[in-house]
Amino acid sequence: MRRSVKGVLKFLLLAALTVITTVVVFRYVRRMEVIRDMGVHEARGAMPLPPENQDHLVIMKPIVSDGNSSGFKIDWHDYAVILSDSKRKGKGEQGKPAYLSPDDTSLKQTLYKVNGFNAALSDEIALNRSLPDIRHPGCKSKKYLRNLPAVSVIVPFHNEHWSTLLRTAVSVINRSPKHLLQEVILVDDASTKDHCKKPLDDYVAQHLAKVKVIHLPERSGLIRARLAGARRATAQVLIFLDSHTEANVNWLPPLLGLHNYNTPINF
Repeated sequence: MRRSVKGVLKFLLLAALTVITTVVVFRYVRRMEVIRDMGVHEARGAMPLPPENQDHLVIMKPIVSDGNSSGFKIDWHDYAVILSDSKRKGKGEQGKPAYLSPDDTSLKQTLYKVNGFNAALSDEIALNRSLPDIRHPGCKSKKYLRNLPAVSVIVPFHNEHWSTLLRTAVSVINRSPKHLLQEVILVDDASTKDHCKKPLDDYVAQHLAKVKVIHLPERSGLIRARLAGARRATAQVLIFLDSHTEANVNWLPPLLGLHNYNTPINF
């Protein structure tokens, strides 16, 4: 009996050591792959280098495909926009902290009670403000398929503040390849704020050609609002975003470069 117990204990100990060794080796190998893929080491928040400064990163390489002749990867970064954003200065630019003057304290408190965040400060920040590139350095040298499907971005909202809602739409438009973004659909889930009605419709019609607004007749909730947007969408791929988000550098191609489109991605 004692021999059996000792044998079992030895087996369990050996199994545990094997698992631990496997995990350590796997993590080490993965770390080496990430470091090798990075190409150049960049500080967190630094923008990717344009092609002329990283020739070794921009060669189109064929990948294994399902017979589709378009199975090539390319660099999707819009370096002109990246360069323009890097030169911007002002309140909230580059994602830097910003502050209101003491004279705006009363307005800040009033809007904070309504929205739960500093909406007064949001109103003083440009809708198309620049943001730091906070991706992992290895992401800045990644390539994605040349031929990608177009998307409909669906944004449900209820009583969202004016500037945060519009900043969501503007950031998606400005940081998406034009031919990949078919439309942005704002789904108004029976908001009661006046600016979510005709003022929003008028602004979108005048300034944001790719944006559509749907007004639900009664409060339906997040899921039904998303479904209402999905029914109106015309693109092959649907992306759902919250109404107070901002798209960052090269955000779209990685989502569309998946090999299994049946896999949902949660943000």
